[in-house]
Formats: sequence, C-alpha cells, structure tokens
Amino acid sequence: MRGIPARARFRRALQAEHRPGARIAEPDWQERNDRVFRDRLVHMPEQFAEASQRYSSDPRDYLLSSLLRHCVTRRSRTRGWDVERSQFMSSVADGTAELMDKLLACECGIVLRCFQKMEYRDYALQRALIERMLQRGQAFSPYAAVSALSTLAEGYAGSGASQWRTRMEETERLLRRLLAQVRAHMDRFNLGSLARLTNTISRLPCDVGGVLSSVRDSLFNRHIPESDAALWTEEVVHFFANGLSRKGMLDKKLFDFLRERIMESCPGYSVDTLVSLSNAYSKFGSAEAAGYIELFTRLAEEIVTQRHQLTNRHVCVVANAFAMSCLCHEDLLEVIDDSFVFGIDAYDGRQIAMMIHAFNKLGYRSRNNRFIWRKCTEHLDTYSWQGLTMIFHAYTKGEIRDQATTAKFCQRFVQLFDDLERQRSGVAAHGPTGADLPQPTTYVSLVYSLVKGNILQSDELLVHLAKGCLSNLSTYEPDEIANLALAFSRIRNYAMRDGEGTRQELSRLCQEMLEGLTMRLGETRLQFSAFSMAKVVEALGDCAFMQSAQAVLGLVKRNILILDRLSYTHITAIVIHDDDLMSVLNSLKHNKRIRHAQASAPPAAAQHRSV
Repeated sequence: MRGIPARARFRRALQAEHRPGARIAEPDWQERNDRVFRDRLVHMPEQFAEASQRYSSDPRDYLLSSLLRHCVTRRSRTRGWDVERSQFMSSVADGTAELMDKLLACECGIVLRCFQKMEYRDYALQRALIERMLQRGQAFSPYAAVSALSTLAEGYAGSGASQWRTRMEETERLLRRLLAQVRAHMDRFNLGSLARLTNTISRLPCDVGGVLSSVRDSLFNRHIPESDAALWTEEVVHFFANGLSRKGMLDKKLFDFLRERIMESCPGYSVDTLVSLSNAYSKFGSAEAAGYIELFTRLAEEIVTQRHQLTNRHVCVVANAFAMSCLCHEDLLEVIDDSFVFGIDAYDGRQIAMMIHAFNKLGYRSRNNRFIWRKCTEHLDTYSWQGLTMIFHAYTKGEIRDQATTAKFCQRFVQLFDDLERQRSGVAAHGPTGADLPQPTTYVSLVYSLVKGNILQSDELLVHLAKGCLSNLSTYEPDEIANLALAFSRIRNYAMRDGEGTRQELSRLCQEMLEGLTMRLGETRLQFSAFSMAKVVEALGDCAFMQSAQAVLGLVKRNILILDRLSYTHITAIVIHDDDLMSVLNSLKHNKRIRHAQASAPPAAAQHRSV
C-alpha cells in the first residue's frame, strides 16, 4: 500500500464506493468536471491558469475533497457499506500520514472533523494532526482549534480503554497548548465559531473557566453592542446557553440578552433546542426569582406544540428543568405525563425516579399515579442498584404508599443483598453483576429513605444496610455523616424495643455504627455546614448516645462561628452541657426568638380576615 501514490489509492477507494452495481448508473461527474475545468483555463490569464492547474493536482486537495464527499454521502448506506467505509478510511489514513508534513492547520481541522463525523478513531493519527496544528509557523485557524478540542473532548469521554485516557499526561499537555492558543487568538473567532467553541470546551472534564471568561468578554466587547439579530441563530443561542450553563457560568446579563433572542425566535426552534434551553435556564433556580417566568412559559407552549416529537430523554429533562425552576405549567405537565405513561416500559429506573421527583416537587397530581407505581413494581427485577434506590427514594417522598408496594420494594432489596453476599462468597447468583454494585452513597440514600418514610419493618434489610454503611464509613462526607447519624439513631431506638433474634443483631450494628460516626466527628478536617451540625447534635441527643458527648461538644466548638446561621428551631434543639457554649446559645436563642416570633405571626390582613 505504501508504494502506491496517495491520489491513486483515493481514486480506487472512490471507484469502489461508486461502483456501477451499487446504485443506478449516473453520468461520469469526474470527467464532466475535468472538461469544465479545462475549458475555464482557456479564458484565464496565463499566470493564473498555470497556478490553478498546479494547485488542482495537489494531493491535499484530492484528499480533502474525497473525505468531504464521503461525509456528505455517508447517510445513504447500502449493503456492504461498512466494508467500503473501512477500506476508504484506511486509504484516507494512509494518505493523511503521507501528507502530514504538507497539511495546513485549517486542513488538519477539516480532517479531524471528518474523522468525527465518520466515527473513525485513530489515536496516533489524530494526535499527529493536532501536533501539526500546533507547530511553529502554522497560521491559527479557529475552525481547526474547535475541531481539535472536540476530538479531545470525545477522547476524554471514551471508555476506560481509550488511549486519550490511558495517556492522560500527553492528552493534558495537548489540551493546555490548545486552550492557550485559543485565548491568545480570541479576536479571530466570529460569533458562530465562539458558540461552537463554548459548547465544545464545556464538555471537557477540567476547569475551563478562564477560557469561558474570555469568551464572555469577547461577546460583550465585540458582538453584543452592535449585534445583528440575524447572526443569533438557533444554533448560536443554543450553544452559548448550553455550554455556559453546563460549566456553571451563569452570567445574568448575558443570559438576559439570550432570553430576548429566544423570545423573538423560539417558534422556529427544534424540540431538541427547546428542551436544552429549558435545562440551561433551570440552573438559575426559581424562575420567579430569576425573572424568567415569561421565558419558561413561552418554551412550555412551544414544547406542547411539538409534543409528538418528544423522546423519553426530552420528557425527563423537561420535567426536571421545570421542577428546578419551581414552575408548574399545567398544559406542559399533562403532555409529559401522558408521554411518560405511554412509553414507561422503555424508561430506566433513573429516568422514572426523575419524573416522580419532578411531579412531587411541583405538587402535580398525576391522574396516572397508581398505574405508574404498578408498572414500577412489575419491573423491579430490571432496575440497576442506582435506579432502584432512586425510585424508592421518590416513593417514600410521595403521597401514595401502601403496604403491598412497600413490601415488594423491601423484598427486592433483600434479594439483591443476598445475591451480593453469595457473589462475594463465590457462589453464582442471578443478581448484581460486577458492573452493577451498590456504591457507598447508595447505602446512605437507601437507609435515609427508609427512616424518613418510617419504613422500619424489614429487620433483614436494615441489617444489610448497617453492614454496608459500616464497611464504607471512612469514605463518607459531612452531609452523609449527618444523614447516617439521624438514620441510625432512630433505628437504634426502634431496635432496642425488642432485643431478640435479628433485632438483637440490628441493635448491635447500630451501636457500632454510632460509635464509628462519633469517631468521624472528631476529624478536624471535616467541614460541617450549620444545618448538618444541627442534625448531628439533635440526632445523637434524641437517642441519648452518651459516648458521643465529647465529640459533639468538640464539633460545636470548632463550628461556633457558624452557629448564627442556624434557625431558632435548630438552636433550641441543641442541648450542650458546657457553660460557655450555653451562654452563646442562649444569647443567639434570645436574638432569634424575636425574629422567629415576627416571622411566625400572620400579617395584619390575614388576622383581619380570620376575625
């Protein structure tokens, strides 16, 4: 293969792709184009004709035109397309490697982009193309820079076997050089290129705040003051909103400007864009507080109009976005409720949990509630650990609960834990596989859901959870420690009512758990929030766990400066046998009592109406 010129191999690959038997015979377009080109040369000045003829035979031009043509026609797949594609891309890869020293930065960018479109991955060749772009003397190309960054983002997101991930040091070096080059040439990007850059770098799993700040400054300095509304296309608005929100750069002034562009043009947007914009603006929280009620209303109306194009992913994202924005749009919720129920068998556990959480948060009473839970219990055996735990958490927070459904959930969890124990002991089981094991946070979420839902009747399940939490105790963060303290203090009180059988083992495990949590409270590196600290103190006090007295006292002393952040109710719940701390708490309690009384008193108008 190496002995055959690149142009000849490309022509052979194209001839194989367009062989007469593969599709209806067409005119020889290559011969026609050559004839047009020769006729055109006759009318050119001699020096221009000579230059044009020389560059038209450049193998780089043939490489790029062949690759671009293949990208355009790749959708019309025929039998044997994969084989033809493999042969063609092999020829392209060989030709690209041969021409590497002659390629310009912009040409490298075109090749990289075509490789992505064709889903062709060659680590060594892609890295060489990026290295070629970054060589001294190469003219900077915004298009090439975005293509290279997109290649790296795809490499980061690849599986564990991806060479971009296994050779992380080399990948990070290329990324740093690319980002530095982008920041140095930010003025070379037009509005469309800036939008694509923003969306691309937001997919990188690293801190790109500096580049995004430069993008924002460039927008305000060059594009927004004298902006042509026609330039702010659907893609541009979508890429800016999606990219900036994904990295948490919620610049209110910029998003307000984007809102105006959306309000002007959203009737022409696709459902993909409408859903993505809903998700982006939901990062601001309450739509009322952020001033985006009108925007969300308009987005909801357009989504309802295009309801027949909604996919399962769309339904979940929209429900979650409007729940985060605290906006209950009845027409939209009815549409996504119907779409959800119609395709519920195709939803995984995580998606179902998202839907139920959204309905609960918005106070929306689905007319299909009982049907949803019946379908959930029918598919309990198919959900992953994470999905099943999330669904159960949503179930415990909902209004519709019955003993039969609760028993099915508990029975399934016990079965999974039993299978897990058999796996660990080497006995085959039809339960969780190596790819689906409970994570440390799964134990916390599950035991907390049981306690908050007052579902304590399954001693066997509680024993499994206590063992799991004990084995992962050293990994938990302050908020998780607080939730565990609350959960196991209540389970301990429940288990001590009867000290026989499984209940006795559960009581012993709770004792070990609270002792372990007490040890964790003594770690000075842990930074507790005021709310988590109050939860710990109240929980350990309620179960009268005397062994934790000194640890709790130390925790409060270390965090004395944040006590003022607690509410009157939380301060009242803290009981500490220390004179100095009691003085501080009493002083805070006195100051907050006045504000608490004022906040609790109904307004004068309400008092008048109640008379």
